[in-house]
Amino acid sequence: MTAFVEDAVGRRSNPRGAAFEDQIRDQQIITGAPKTVIPKLRRLLEETRPSILGFWTSDGFVSNEDAKSFIPLLGQEVLPAVREMGKELGLWSPFEANAPVSIAYAKGPTPVAA
Repeated sequence: MTAFVEDAVGRRSNPRGAAFEDQIRDQQIITGAPKTVIPKLRRLLEETRPSILGFWTSDGFVSNEDAKSFIPLLGQEVLPAVREMGKELGLWSPFEANAPVSIAYAKGPTPVAA
């Protein structure tokens, strides 16, 4: 049996992974103001060259007021910058690369189940 311990900010420790603060330090979690987040995302895009990038917001104990302030920042500052970086780096979506993530969108005949 694993015991979970609440830390000072109300999060439990993760028995399968690094502590929250360690994940931030190691950039497994990227958080902060747009001026600090955008360079970190650029490094991520340059090093991993993803065709799909997901953003997870409002995880944990986030107030409605905080969400109302940071979600617009994400949409108005961070995502446009990430899109421009993707264009600059030549990163294509699966659809632009003709490599859809589902056979439902694949061009050509649909495979028949055996």
